[in-house]
Amino acid sequence: MRTILFRGKCADDSPFYADFKGQWIVGGAVVKKSRDGVFIVGEITQRGHKREVIIDVDPKTVGQYVCDAKTKTGETIPIFEHDIIQLQRRDNKLCVPLVILFEKGAFVFYHTDEDCTRVSDFNGYRLPVPSYIKAGAGAVTYLGNVHDNPELLQWSDECRREKLQ
Repeated sequence: MRTILFRGKCADDSPFYADFKGQWIVGGAVVKKSRDGVFIVGEITQRGHKREVIIDVDPKTVGQYVCDAKTKTGETIPIFEHDIIQLQRRDNKLCVPLVILFEKGAFVFYHTDEDCTRVSDFNGYRLPVPSYIKAGAGAVTYLGNVHDNPELLQWSDECRREKLQ
């Protein structure tokens, strides 16, 4: 059974949690109300105490948890939709940076170059994105995400609008 988590950046105009503006919030549910925005139910730590909160986040930044990945250093990191990663190939060369998006019911990789093309397979294998990331234990390099590191994407404005809306 897959863990369902979401990540979003605290909205700049958040009236209740001014201390968290610009911070990433991870939680187990996203609730969308038509005029009130998007909220993530998550846990925060304030003054050494953990508490559950509902924080309004920027809807453009909301991404679903994909899976955990092992880096070359052995560290386990969570990977979310909109993250930019590199996967090491069999010949030990790093491939180009890739963006993870959720499309038509599945996570998919896209190139970060200006062509914004979808990756159909790796080394002749067609594995779902989470399976490919897990199978490549120790071969993942986390580069950032499209919101904090827009300079890593060379996409046209049209492609950004189409893929990130």
